[in-house]
Amino acid sequence: MSSPESYIGKQLIASDGDAGVIEDLLRDQDGTPRFLVVRDRGVFANDVVVPIEQVTIDGAVIRVAESRAQIHGGERYDTSRHGESAGLFSASASRYDSGDASTAAP
Repeated sequence: MSSPESYIGKQLIASDGDAGVIEDLLRDQDGTPRFLVVRDRGVFANDVVVPIEQVTIDGAVIRVAESRAQIHGGERYDTSRHGESAGLFSASASRYDSGDASTAAP
């Protein structure tokens, strides 16, 4: 895979199997990739953020050393910490764009 944007839509593989689908890539103001947003596949599906430095690429496979439970129990996506107000910007401009700012917690 050539660029981090190509990760969007791919599976994230944890140490013990599929951790979910990569929904977005969050970049800082300088364009540096900071987080992947991963859709948790649990009963109460949530989006979790995974720091990009935890990610390794093995051919076409995107991996993290953590377990699925660690990923799913990790930090949840929150517009106040992971949105434009925090200096992070969506690579996919899907549901993580500036429209989310209105739903940020005070």
